[in-house]
Amino acid sequence: MFRNQKGFTLIELMIVVVIIGILAAIAIPNFIAMQDRAREASVKANMHSFQLAVEDYAVKNTGTYPVAANAALVQANLPSGNWPRNPFTGVANEAPETWAGAAATLGRFGTNATTTGYTITGFGKTAILPLSLTNG
Repeated sequence: MFRNQKGFTLIELMIVVVIIGILAAIAIPNFIAMQDRAREASVKANMHSFQLAVEDYAVKNTGTYPVAANAALVQANLPSGNWPRNPFTGVANEAPETWAGAAATLGRFGTNATTTGYTITGFGKTAILPLSLTNG
């Protein structure tokens, strides 16, 4: 008989597999939640970039804020001259969802803009994000 056999028993291997399964069951939901939080943070960053572009437009136009007809001029003030990428869908160069109200689509932002002011809202994973940017 073999007296000097080395290795793990089936029970030991099964215990290791169970422990790895438990760790994965804990880690995967946390990882998915962090991805959603990162995407929502990206929507907020897109909203802020849009706000800076709107303010830049107003500075160049004696304090008059843009409306939908001036969208191309606002776009020119954005980094690289492009609308930001939607972090949830990956669609590049996605203009504001609306110039007359709040965003209502996953990962989008919108503005309620007049020539005297604006409010920018974004839509996160399930609802309007708590960040609301205004000129006041």
